[in-house]
Amino acid sequence: MTYRKDIDGLRAIAVFLVLLFHCQFTGFTGGYIGVDVFFVISGFLITGIMLEDLKRDQFSFKRFYIRRARRLLPALAATILLTLIGSALIMTPQNLKETAVSAIFTAFSLANLHFSMADSYFGAASEVKPLLHTWSLSVEEQFYLVWPVALVFCYRLGGRRAVLAGVILGFVAGLALSEYWIGRNPRQAYFLPMFRAYQFLAGAALAFLPHLRLPGRIEEAGQALGLTIVIGSALVFDETTPFPGIAGLVPTVGAVLMLLCGRAPMIGRVLTLRPMIWLGNVSYSAYLAHWPVIVFWRYLSTDPFTFAEKVILLGLSIGLGALLYYFVETPFRLHRDQARNVTWKQMMQPLAALAALAVVALGIRITDGLPQRMALAPAHEEYARLSRFQFLDDYSDGSLRLGSGQSGERILIFGDSMMQNYVPALMSLPRFAEAEVTVISRGGCVMAVGSVRVISHSPDRGCLGYRNEVMALSGPFDLAVWSQNWNSYGDTLYWEQTEGDLTPAFTDGNPDFSGWRDGVIATLDHMEKISASMVVIGPQYRAGPVPHILERIGPLAPLEATAAAVTRIGHVPTPHRDQIVAGFGVLAEARSGLEVIDPRALICEGDDCRFHDGPLSYYMDPIHHTTAATPYLSRRLDAVLR
Repeated sequence: MTYRKDIDGLRAIAVFLVLLFHCQFTGFTGGYIGVDVFFVISGFLITGIMLEDLKRDQFSFKRFYIRRARRLLPALAATILLTLIGSALIMTPQNLKETAVSAIFTAFSLANLHFSMADSYFGAASEVKPLLHTWSLSVEEQFYLVWPVALVFCYRLGGRRAVLAGVILGFVAGLALSEYWIGRNPRQAYFLPMFRAYQFLAGAALAFLPHLRLPGRIEEAGQALGLTIVIGSALVFDETTPFPGIAGLVPTVGAVLMLLCGRAPMIGRVLTLRPMIWLGNVSYSAYLAHWPVIVFWRYLSTDPFTFAEKVILLGLSIGLGALLYYFVETPFRLHRDQARNVTWKQMMQPLAALAALAVVALGIRITDGLPQRMALAPAHEEYARLSRFQFLDDYSDGSLRLGSGQSGERILIFGDSMMQNYVPALMSLPRFAEAEVTVISRGGCVMAVGSVRVISHSPDRGCLGYRNEVMALSGPFDLAVWSQNWNSYGDTLYWEQTEGDLTPAFTDGNPDFSGWRDGVIATLDHMEKISASMVVIGPQYRAGPVPHILERIGPLAPLEATAAAVTRIGHVPTPHRDQIVAGFGVLAEARSGLEVIDPRALICEGDDCRFHDGPLSYYMDPIHHTTAATPYLSRRLDAVLR
């Protein structure tokens, strides 16, 4: 295909939108659509090149794949290497181990599959995943792997018409599948290639009109409309926009219009300015460089980015991308005039580098993140100990026996991670320490009868065994203590009155929480049969903003900045909390053996609420307490339980 400067200009716009979004510049909440523009460009260029080669009977799978490998893989290998080095210097063993696992998947072009099984692209956990952005590269590589085979098959079957028919059919089917799958599994819809295929195929369809020239005014209007759509999407969309699906079609159409009308005189001049062409040329390397830079910067900070920091991060991303472009990407690239007599050896070099990096990353994973690196100074070590989740080191889920049993009392403790959260403080009280205590708990599990969490539109039955274990207990117990993260499960919590009949627990259409109340009452009824008394700890008194660095204090973490950030922690209102507290109050009035504790009473004495003790946070995240909170919670629980 004839080189078009305006396409480099479009690349510049696409990468700049992504950088503005990730650097958190105000207004660009939908800058992630820059990736979708890249997908359209890739579909257009690759399809156009292949159609021309097929027409001349010069297409070669060997040449195609070697050129793609030399174009993409060296810079990717350098990015993985530098990311692993940077992570080893500053990350905790757990975060380094997670980075190493993602590096393995990235090396094999499966990063999108890996991240589709983890957290949302927009979640807080993304802040410690320096290779998260490689998901889009994996999608492109998977497209390059499959599309040439499909295109050649259609071409041999019926020429250009068969290819065009396949493109149109694939576009329609892909768009419908993408929109449908958003409702079933939004993470998969975002990360996996079959739900992005329609964007590549939109560009591919345009490749059948490579020489089409529209009248000047129409081209100008089309280019202006396309640019408006792309920029508008970046300004209007945000993390709540269901994506890709129909919403993803919007920037796709914008990119198609800009490619179709790219030679328009006025806007075309802007797109072909030297700075735009330069940024378009380095866009791939800048994209690779930007996210690790942002993650590492955030890893060592505690505050939101200042405007100056955003500008610095933007400059660093482009600057490091330029270095990667000139010293890695360009030297390894095979240009068309160099690619006539290619050899598989030219492909083996970058593949060998990626394989070696995968082996190194596997070693990091096997050694649990090289913990010997983290020889913390005493101040860091103590701060890290006091800032972690307050529970026993050797326990996370399941059943456990605690206490000496000297008093002869039997106590049952059950619930999710919120209940685990209170166990150290409870066990420090003489009554609990001297009793025989049974703990049955699993994080993320609601123990109320009939409760079901729906994850990715599928009921999660994993909690059923834990709840059945509680309901199978015959006692007798002197005391049962139950706590849940009552009001934070949101629209994932349902109630199942008959098998398969699921009712949302917390929705505006269910203001009296009838399903929730029925499940809680059934559980309390059972507890009355097996326990002389019962304590329910209500919905957590949420806190924020909690410095994310509390979870990953290392040798380079700035304790002074962290301590300063801790002092800004305060209460954050939570939906449904007051309603749930009131509901428990009504239940307690009707049951003589039931006592309800509002966690606000554990954090606050009157209007004096304690979210931290000097530089030590009582919260490691908005709902879970740190070890530093144990003495204070113990005193408050002792006072309340009396």
